[in-house]
Amino acid sequence: MFVQVGAGITDWVLAAVCFYSFAAMRQHARASTRPTPQWYRSFEWAFLSEGFSCFFGAFMWLSGANQNSRIHIVDFVQACPMIVGMAGEALALLLVANTMRTTMKPKTFEAFGYALAAAIVMAFFYVGFIYFGGLPVSLTLQPCTLLAVAFPLLLVRCLENSFGEAAGASGAARSHWRRLLAGTVLNLCGAASLGTMDNDCTGRSCISEFLPWESSPCRWVTAEPMGSTCPLPEWFNHAAVMHIFCIVACFLSVSALCGLLDCNWEPKDKVKSELSDSDKESYSPKKVVVKNEGVRKRAALDPAVLLRCF
Repeated sequence: MFVQVGAGITDWVLAAVCFYSFAAMRQHARASTRPTPQWYRSFEWAFLSEGFSCFFGAFMWLSGANQNSRIHIVDFVQACPMIVGMAGEALALLLVANTMRTTMKPKTFEAFGYALAAAIVMAFFYVGFIYFGGLPVSLTLQPCTLLAVAFPLLLVRCLENSFGEAAGASGAARSHWRRLLAGTVLNLCGAASLGTMDNDCTGRSCISEFLPWESSPCRWVTAEPMGSTCPLPEWFNHAAVMHIFCIVACFLSVSALCGLLDCNWEPKDKVKSELSDSDKESYSPKKVVVKNEGVRKRAALDPAVLLRCF
């Protein structure tokens, strides 16, 4: 019992970090004098969904539900919130990637929020349909694959704003974007560690089972003895490795997001829309003068400022 203790404990630690990150961002936004941007609010939803997923996912790892020959109702109760939470995180990150590129009209953003909530509810029904319909359990894990789309899109936004013209003239903004880039890369490393070993280590059902180059049923089941193809020990498996990457990524990302909020960063299209008509034609992000730039550069190097969220 509790043989997957590493995955379970690190999942709970990650859940605590996500909930704390959400609370820290909320508190930081309330203390700010500027309205909360859409991209900031979307990231809050992502942290909340991730924490929800990890809290229930820990029960699944510790109970060994992923290795049971027969899925019971208690396994469904543990796994369903985990899967739906991961799907919700992915949808929120897709919204982040969009709102970091262009600012939506308030009603459009609100409509996207309702659509995200509806998609999460639909994910509950989808997982329940698979479970009670007696279909392959690996199908219930497929909403998690949305993260394979969300993180690369977020990586593109980070690269655009870290090294492209989108970051503007603000050195402080660039430093925060590069910290967010580091957090995103760590999340991708965690996802890669989970994905590459998923078929060998996850259990009787796995996310990658239906990929054309992977084994179906999962190699964990077909190995003799079962699970022997996994290169990691059962007490600290691939999920535990992913959780470690994600825990570090949370701290980097939250400090970067709070820094961007303090820098008054906005998507390029919103900055341009606030310029006069005569300035729009010659607009270049590098020419935008950021007030108190010297002060912000010094603040970006101040450890106390970097840890304000915490």
